[in-house]
Amino acid sequence: MNHAALIIVLTADGKTVVGRRRKDASFLGGYTVFPGGSIHEGESTMLGALRELWEETGLILDGDRLRDATLAHDGTSLEAVHHTLGVPIDTTRLELLARWVTPTFSPIRFDTACFLLRVASCDSPRVAQGELESPALARPIDLVEAWRRFDLWLAPPTWLALEAMLPGPTGIAERFAAADGAQGQDVRYFSCTPGVRGVPLVTPTLPPALHTNCYLVGHRR
Repeated sequence: MNHAALIIVLTADGKTVVGRRRKDASFLGGYTVFPGGSIHEGESTMLGALRELWEETGLILDGDRLRDATLAHDGTSLEAVHHTLGVPIDTTRLELLARWVTPTFSPIRFDTACFLLRVASCDSPRVAQGELESPALARPIDLVEAWRRFDLWLAPPTWLALEAMLPGPTGIAERFAAADGAQGQDVRYFSCTPGVRGVPLVTPTLPPALHTNCYLVGHRR
């Protein structure tokens, strides 16, 4: 089991930071996701979330703002960037939303801490040294509508987080924490595309598989 962290940015004007993973990525290639990735040995999940944000978007947390550090992205560590700019690393602004564990039917699994970071403003993210292509600031409703038009792919945790953000900034943590699978338990279903849900059914299938995927198609019960 790999340990990971992702960071869900929410600006005062209701935007968030996302990017598309490279198609050749070993996990969720081509999917639109929040910044995040594996935790380094000895690293806390909060520090790992801020490091992944820096590596994938070039943004660092400076008080109530996410700023473009404007430094050459040649592998410079997060700690070195903060030291150079004289800005302390502040993990206290991160709000733990949930712990998301990749379901048992997936060949690659992550135990992921999902953090919410509320900021007053955010500079434009940029392509950095991570796996994200076309990082951007976007409204959750625009991302969900693009998903419904089949213009982009969203992994289940990303889609559920965006759905939790749609009603507004109040209650995001409660809505996301209540989502199926958000507390580390196996999901009962997952959304593949609009109108298609996969239901992993435990079956006596051939090892090492433990499930057979059943797909429910349509929008009405």
